[in-house]
Amino acid sequence: MSVRPVVVDSSIAVKWLKPQGEEHVAEAFALLEAHEDGRIELAAPTHLLLEVMNALWSHHASAEDIQKALDLLMGLRMTLVVPDAELLKRSAALAVEHRLSIYDAVFAALAERLDCELVTDGRQLAESGARRVRALG
Repeated sequence: MSVRPVVVDSSIAVKWLKPQGEEHVAEAFALLEAHEDGRIELAAPTHLLLEVMNALWSHHASAEDIQKALDLLMGLRMTLVVPDAELLKRSAALAVEHRLSIYDAVFAALAERLDCELVTDGRQLAESGARRVRALG
């Protein structure tokens, strides 16, 4: 039996690391629990790490706290995909077609490549129609 992949974006990962003041935290942790139980395989492009680190920094986290958060993310056994030329080209097409940032479009392009759902808490990405997207909440 194969485990189905699910692409998560940075808005989900931030909820795992800084749940205070965030909405839909229970739903985000349910995804993490399903991953830990082997029911799904979490996947994301590598820039998820940079986006999460930046989000924590913008909320005045210390360098030590950001480094700890990075260690936690790296320990999740999430599949992190380095975008290749084809993924980036598809991301550009999705960004233009659906009026997304390139950063968001890479998540959608990866979900398209893996033929799976993309889970986000970002309204613009969720409403874009760029991919089978499930919004939390």
